[in-house]
Amino acid sequence: MNLTFLKYFYDTGKMQSVAKSAALNFVSAPAISNGIKKLEQDLGKELLNHGRNKIELTKEGIALLKSCEDIFRLLEETKKEIRTGSVQKSFLVNVGLTNGLTQEFWPGFLAKFSLEFPEYQISFKTGSPGQLKSWVQDKEIDFALTISREEPKNYEFLSLYQGKFRLITSSSFKKTTEEAGFIFTNHWPEVESFKKAYFKKYKKMPIVKYEVESWGTIKNFVKKGLGIGLVPDYQLFSYSQEIKEYKTTIELKDYQILALFLKGTYLNEGAFKLVKAFEAYLKQTRKRNLKKR
Repeated sequence: MNLTFLKYFYDTGKMQSVAKSAALNFVSAPAISNGIKKLEQDLGKELLNHGRNKIELTKEGIALLKSCEDIFRLLEETKKEIRTGSVQKSFLVNVGLTNGLTQEFWPGFLAKFSLEFPEYQISFKTGSPGQLKSWVQDKEIDFALTISREEPKNYEFLSLYQGKFRLITSSSFKKTTEEAGFIFTNHWPEVESFKKAYFKKYKKMPIVKYEVESWGTIKNFVKKGLGIGLVPDYQLFSYSQEIKEYKTTIELKDYQILALFLKGTYLNEGAFKLVKAFEAYLKQTRKRNLKKR
């Protein structure tokens, strides 16, 4: 497999543009297209559906794009080892997280990961999505664990989980949506989207009982029967008999949990291993919760 052609494919797939891939690799657009065609011939599979105005990955292309991250990461690590003549024995990783992910998962994950991999030294700090992006750009952290409704355009990223926002109430809650008061965070666009959808359905604005700073606080208020809360569904990963999902016909927004890092770079071996371990921890936590329910 020609690594140059593989890089052409990877950059084209990530940026959804032959022209942008050509500019990044300092070659012409036809050179990118020809390289990808030769890669397809080598693999015996089509990797891209070439539309007139956009590029779409085939299922084989999606699978290869995910594998490219591992391939190029290992290449960079191998180059480093050859140049230095030594193998790195310990890892220092700097991570940024949103407050919600820190509260919900990080202590349990960190305890488990540190026990299994004592050679890791992990430094982390929490902040808003905007702060995390700034820290990535300033190279204060190796990567950020954050949530997003859209795929970020100016960063590299790995998608670790795809979910939806949900309404939650206490298990003993009896009121209907129209009668109930809501508990919202005061700085997320999902809240405004919900208010608009609610108004369209009921011809009135929802009653907002409380506005708080975090989804964890919403969950604690909901447990006390203080209203209906709007949260990302990862808040339901940890099983609680005190909370249930509140069913609604109002369409709620999707989101992703992402590992976000600097554009045009790759995660080093230590950071990549930490990201994949966190992804596995999310899946295990959700799976345990589903069994209990």
